[in-house]
Amino acid sequence: MADDGALKVNDHLQVHGFSNVFAVGDCANLQEPKLAYHAGLHASVAVTNIINSLSGKQLTSYHTGNITMLLAMGRDDGVGQFNGFRLPRWLVAVGKSRDLLLWKSWREMQQKQPC
Repeated sequence: MADDGALKVNDHLQVHGFSNVFAVGDCANLQEPKLAYHAGLHASVAVTNIINSLSGKQLTSYHTGNITMLLAMGRDDGVGQFNGFRLPRWLVAVGKSRDLLLWKSWREMQQKQPC
């Protein structure tokens, strides 16, 4: 474990000392903001690596990308940044605040959003 209590992971999100244990989300000691969005990216890499390890293929590495953040502040307001640039409040409101990107969750679950 790291000094902060998180699990030490390598570039493939494997917990140090284990070849078949992966850590994702806030419990992994990655130097990036702790965001649900990042946990989803971690999960994608971990699932790929579990499948690859079972089939004898090369593991995929996880690399922290540019910090992008959208913060909804009510239905008609928000703040955000993309690749280090501040986004206009109206753009964040249109992009996230109105529906909190729920369409993305429905798509990922391969479900139709109720009307």
